[in-house]
Amino acid sequence: MIKRFLLLVLLGLALLIEPTLGAKKAVISPRLFENLQKIELLIVDKAYKDALSQLNGLTETLKKGTYEEAVVLRLKASVYIQNGQYSKAIKILLQCQQLDVLPDNQEQQLLINLGQLYLAEGQYQKAIDLIETWLEDNPNPTPGINALTASAYAQLKQYAKALRFISKAVKASKEAVEGWLQLKLALHYQLQQYPQAAQLLEQLVHLYPDKKVYWTQLSGVYIQLKDYKKALSVKHLAYQRGLITKSKEIVSIAHLFLFNKAPFKAAKLLEQALTKKEVKHTSKNWELLANAWALAQESEKTIAALEIASKLADTGKLYKQLGHSYVEREQWKKAVAALTKALKKGAIKRKGDTYILLGMSYFELKDYPKATDAFNQAKQQKNKKSKKTAQQWIDYLASFQRL
Repeated sequence: MIKRFLLLVLLGLALLIEPTLGAKKAVISPRLFENLQKIELLIVDKAYKDALSQLNGLTETLKKGTYEEAVVLRLKASVYIQNGQYSKAIKILLQCQQLDVLPDNQEQQLLINLGQLYLAEGQYQKAIDLIETWLEDNPNPTPGINALTASAYAQLKQYAKALRFISKAVKASKEAVEGWLQLKLALHYQLQQYPQAAQLLEQLVHLYPDKKVYWTQLSGVYIQLKDYKKALSVKHLAYQRGLITKSKEIVSIAHLFLFNKAPFKAAKLLEQALTKKEVKHTSKNWELLANAWALAQESEKTIAALEIASKLADTGKLYKQLGHSYVEREQWKKAVAALTKALKKGAIKRKGDTYILLGMSYFELKDYPKATDAFNQAKQQKNKKSKKTAQQWIDYLASFQRL
């Protein structure tokens, strides 16, 4: 997770080395200055191959171990950096450092540039070693350097140190830098500092209200903190803002409503989402709607949703549930139809109970032969309780018909 933010941090810093054509403690010849200006124009035009060729030519004409050679080497390194050849840039900068001719300010900048390059190359310990050396002489680094240091420590899994530096960077920055805030958030996660993560995510939602990821992360953190009402509030607001559009995510909001004991709101959300086809028309989703309406004590709507869920289901389980509902409502014909479909689809548990409900429905419809057949089918099932109940009904039917 941390690696994802390294690039963002590096992009927020100046990876490119700014070649110094003049300095307080060192100067270059007018001729070299003129040549370097021409080479810089090639770099601007991204003619890196020509720029390197001319820089190599210049190097051969210069006196070794001089400040002029160091300037050329720094510019050469910057070409490699802009061309994404970081390992070559590192080699050139180390060569430049060994000359030991740069003024202090340029030497310090070179150390930071090397640290950035080591980070980009995944050599995190080397980056830290260089940065720590630099920090000894620079106790008040810029926000960018603090962010760079934080990234290096994060890669080494020294999360507490990384958090200290990125917090300084965020606090000192005049404007919000999203990559730095993301790194800080990742560190809070790594350190399991969920209250702080929630606070930062609230800031991110405010700064970037159209970015769905922060809304969903904030809701997730509230769930982690067991603050389910806030988790629901955040996710539902994101849905209302049009940020949540996937079926599974909308269904998860319905689940949160149910968890927060708001079944009517869960049902209304699902009903509208199903009507708008925002939620997939699956048996599972219609069953959830039926359950929500049931908890909201809306029996008519419960059955309506269960009817659709039953048709879409691969098994007879929901038809059995629907048939049971019809039995409770004494709607015998509908009960017979639903229970028959349940048995036809199959894969239902306690099949004997289904046959008993079917037999009862036929009995109420005064279709005694079919009722008897259903109870006999129940007797053939494995469940002992169903067998006993079926036999009692068969005996009752026999005595009833003798009357």
